[in-house]
Amino acid sequence: MSVVGSRARATSPGGTSRRHTNPPRGRTDTSGLLFVAPAVLLVGIFALYPLAISLFMSFMDWDGLTGVREFIGVANYQWAFTDDAALTSLRNFALFALITIPLQMAIGVAIAIGLRGSRSVGRVVRAAYFMPVVLAPVMVGMVFSQLMEASNGPINTALRAIGLGGIAPNWLGDPSIGLVSVALVNVWMWTGFSMAIYQAGLDSVPEEVIEAARVDGASGFALVRHMFLPLLRPSHFSLIILGTISSLKGFDLVYVLTRGGPADSSHLPTTYMLKVGFELFEQGRASAVAVLIFVIAMLITAVQLRVYRRRGER
Repeated sequence: MSVVGSRARATSPGGTSRRHTNPPRGRTDTSGLLFVAPAVLLVGIFALYPLAISLFMSFMDWDGLTGVREFIGVANYQWAFTDDAALTSLRNFALFALITIPLQMAIGVAIAIGLRGSRSVGRVVRAAYFMPVVLAPVMVGMVFSQLMEASNGPINTALRAIGLGGIAPNWLGDPSIGLVSVALVNVWMWTGFSMAIYQAGLDSVPEEVIEAARVDGASGFALVRHMFLPLLRPSHFSLIILGTISSLKGFDLVYVLTRGGPADSSHLPTTYMLKVGFELFEQGRASAVAVLIFVIAMLITAVQLRVYRRRGER
């Protein structure tokens, strides 16, 4: 059989010949652009456009009620870095993250490892721990505002009943523990999410690897320390990133439980932004806080991903 020319033809199963041709030079296939256009449009409308408006308004002095706007440059950002309440909200974000993230991760991984291999009972327990995740934060806040009520709340009533009324705190009205109380509620609500992430990570660990470790003498705490925890490193970093961003943009629980009080002691950046914009009627300053929240979130995510990649290359 001879080959005519230098072009080879692809023969289909039916015996017909197919010739693969490229689009004419100078023409571009736009079908891919049409597929991604709806997603790009949605991102532009609901993400990029509001961000651009917030950035523009952060350079303005505007009360949000009148049409009078005055360009004042970076004065709103200077205020954000000197205002005591604004700085307190940033410190509260760091404290909130330091309380909630380690507790949620520690309890979540303990539950996931403890229930590993358990079938019927494990499913019921996991479902019970995960249930708070699907609840509305506003509803959770309303329930805990009643539970933590200082005078007649069930928690303090129980403490008084067992003779510990002297240490029954004003959970939500004491400036020194108001934010801590909100953080504990957040831990109760989101620990089930950490458990689910760790459970997924454990399910991806081959059973043969675990059996090999047991044959080598690893058991109990040694198995957890030297096998499970290192293999769950991607889950650790995912939860740290998600927990940090969640703490930065946290709003619901703080607003329902304390509204940032007393005396602005439990404000997070988002709740303080709401107060500045819609109670003090300083839309320019509120926009500056919003832009700072976005910038901080991006920086935190970039740093954490960089650390994760470096450790992964080792």
